[in-house]
Amino acid sequence: MELTKIELTGFKSFAKKTTFRIDSSVTGIVGPNGSGKSNVAEAFRFVLGEQSVKSMRGKTGSDLIFKGSKGLGQMSRAKVDLTFKNNSEDKDDSTYASFPEIVLGREIFADGTNDYSINGTKVRLKDIQELLAHNNIGTSHHHIISQGEADRVLHSSVKERKEMVQDALGLRIYEWRLKESDKKLATVLENMREAQISRREIAPHVQFLKKQIDKVQKGTELRSELSALYHTYLAQEEAYIHDLESKEPHTFESLKKELGKITQEITEHTNKKQVALPTEITTNLVRAEEAIRKYEQEKNTIVRSVISLETELRILEKNIEKAQSGEAEKIQVSADGHVSKKEVVEFASSIKEIHEKVIWRYEHKEFQELPALFNLLKARLHSFESFLENTSHTQSVVQKVDTKELLLSVQKLKEDLRVATEDQARITHELEKALTQKKQAEEAKDSYKENAFVDERRVFELERLQAELQGKLSLTELKITQLRERKERFEAELAEASVLIGASVLQYKNTTLTPFDPHTQDEHRKKIERLKLRIEDIGFVNVDEVTKEYESVSGRDEFLSNEIRDLETSKEKLEQVMEELRTTLATQFETGLTTINTHFQKFFHTMFGGGEAKLVLIEKEKRQRKSDTEEDVDDAEKETETGIDVVVSLPHKKVKDIGMLSGGERALASIALLFALSQVNPPPFLILDETDAALDESNAKKYGAVLNELSAHSKLIVITHNRETMSPTHSLYGVTIDVDGSSRILSVKLDEANVYAK
Repeated sequence: MELTKIELTGFKSFAKKTTFRIDSSVTGIVGPNGSGKSNVAEAFRFVLGEQSVKSMRGKTGSDLIFKGSKGLGQMSRAKVDLTFKNNSEDKDDSTYASFPEIVLGREIFADGTNDYSINGTKVRLKDIQELLAHNNIGTSHHHIISQGEADRVLHSSVKERKEMVQDALGLRIYEWRLKESDKKLATVLENMREAQISRREIAPHVQFLKKQIDKVQKGTELRSELSALYHTYLAQEEAYIHDLESKEPHTFESLKKELGKITQEITEHTNKKQVALPTEITTNLVRAEEAIRKYEQEKNTIVRSVISLETELRILEKNIEKAQSGEAEKIQVSADGHVSKKEVVEFASSIKEIHEKVIWRYEHKEFQELPALFNLLKARLHSFESFLENTSHTQSVVQKVDTKELLLSVQKLKEDLRVATEDQARITHELEKALTQKKQAEEAKDSYKENAFVDERRVFELERLQAELQGKLSLTELKITQLRERKERFEAELAEASVLIGASVLQYKNTTLTPFDPHTQDEHRKKIERLKLRIEDIGFVNVDEVTKEYESVSGRDEFLSNEIRDLETSKEKLEQVMEELRTTLATQFETGLTTINTHFQKFFHTMFGGGEAKLVLIEKEKRQRKSDTEEDVDDAEKETETGIDVVVSLPHKKVKDIGMLSGGERALASIALLFALSQVNPPPFLILDETDAALDESNAKKYGAVLNELSAHSKLIVITHNRETMSPTHSLYGVTIDVDGSSRILSVKLDEANVYAK
């Protein structure tokens, strides 16, 4: 950067805006004492960030503001602007590289507050210092030498002298970066410590929340499993209950109705069973039995008659056989006048057969066929009688048979059979009637008994059915009670499920049903109970709150962990940068110190006409006492301080210590050193505020000659009363006090300057 102007407004004695244009390599400022010349140098200090008001000849910040005069009032603020041309070769600051001009400004207010600016934009002092450091303008202000400060480099401590050298070498930027890095490192270490402490502090809570989250996750898994089980269990249970509700009440009513019918029927049959056998049936039966006994007696008599007839017929048959045992086999009856023996035998045999049938039927009580047999027997006898009557030649044919006796026997048998037949017909009729009556009575009795037996058996069967139905009804009633209890349990389980797994429990209605298995359903119920116990053991955890808190705390822990890693990385990088900076500082300081010594020796030789001068790097032991609160008060701590010492040797004079130099010698030595410092990394400007005041004319000429050499690299602003110092200036400003009490500038010719210099 190249200095082009400085503007002062309200700064100390410069009440009005005053502009010093720095157009030449050497600009002189002259004026009488008290005119405000030195205020220009202090304005440079001010805008470049000087924090010590004392170094600017003030006590408070308000002392830097115009106090007012008879002609002008007191001002409320002071402002100074430095304008630099941003040369292309110097554009090493990326922030302001594109600006053709850089204006540094500082404004102070009556309350002591300050505003810094770069090109009209408010910035921090740090930003000003960083920009200046890039352009070899350090905070030691070795490039601004005010009245009485020419020999301050000699009177400075070894540490301060080292800082001046670092400023001159342009190492302040590295030193500043090193300090900034050290501050950052301290901050990083502190942040790491705090982050580690914070992480240790929250670690138990993170662990606790992690366990809670694990519980939540386990609880979620268990609730998910429980939800699936509930969906299956509730769906099957509801379907089963609905199925039972549609069947059991209907079954109960049906059984109840059927039981009522059976009970009524039992009552009816029981009442019927209690009725005695009807008297009519008994009377009819007795009468029929008496009639049968009577008719059987008569029948026996008839049978005996029949037997007697049979006997007689046998005798007749024998007689006939005897009559037929004659000479001839046949007896002529019709055409030839004979009767066959075979025909007679057949008649006898058929009558005998019928008679045997009558006897068998009677013995076996098959009375219903007796009348027919009697009629058949009657017809046979009648046929045999007709046969005998129609025989015309019986006497002539049967010579050996007593025909008359046979006829008489036949007639008698015919008559007996007729009577027997008539009696038999009557008896048969009456017996059939009695048998019919008895049969009817017995059938009525048997029917009644059968009905009574049927009724009794039916009552027994009905009572068995009644007992069975009562059992079924009781079982159905128990099932209905159990169904009601099961439904109540289902509703309670549904309510409990709603609490445990929320409204999603209603999704069980969408579950696909499988055939109901009581065993499987019981297993589901048991498993649900086990899951509920496990969930209960886990305890109630507010999922949202725990999750939110865990995410927050774990996020904080992760953030701290990442921050610690980042800080460790930053620490390593900072330590690396600091090590590189220390290496750079050490290398460049050593090289720069050699260069400074070269210039120092040259300027010293010019000033003193010979002799030697150099800067020596030393380590000085510094003693620091312990505080009064510590036990060993007398024991001191030792601290090593690195610094710069000045070693000079004058021609033709033995000097062991710099303090042995005279005032003029010290001034020349200081100026030589300051000039040497300015040549290593020349700053954009160098301000010399009456640094030649202690020089005699001879030394002033030497001083002026050196200025020409210095102006080759830096713009010089020389505030002086010395004519020899004015001689190398290319432009000159005169500063005087205006009638209103403020400082003002005017163009000054060199001759006029000589007047000011007298």
